[in-house]
Amino acid sequence: MTALVAAGLAGYAGLVVVEVGGDGGGRWRVAARTAARACLDAPTRWAALTGVTTLAGLLAVLVTPVAVPILAGYTVAALHAVAGRRPAPSDVDGRRSESAAVAGRRPVSAQPELP
Repeated sequence: MTALVAAGLAGYAGLVVVEVGGDGGGRWRVAARTAARACLDAPTRWAALTGVTTLAGLLAVLVTPVAVPILAGYTVAALHAVAGRRPAPSDVDGRRSESAAVAGRRPVSAQPELP
């Protein structure tokens, strides 16, 4: 149980780091409040951030100490990628619509445009 709470707090701390970076590097308290609200609003995102930080912690134990700063950089990049994900829009009855099949991408026509 303690390990789960520690992992959850690590995921929250990762989101705080992302929020502080998005705010220009200042206002830690505002970023902590924003991260807390985001964790409560989207618990699946919080779980994903927890998984990223847990995996990074495991890899930090397994790799040579010289590579830990490199791993920290990749961890921050992964935290930004996971925190930036938005849920895919859905229809009224809860199914994904055809236009939301690939969220965040433009629809591509079958015939490419020629100049």
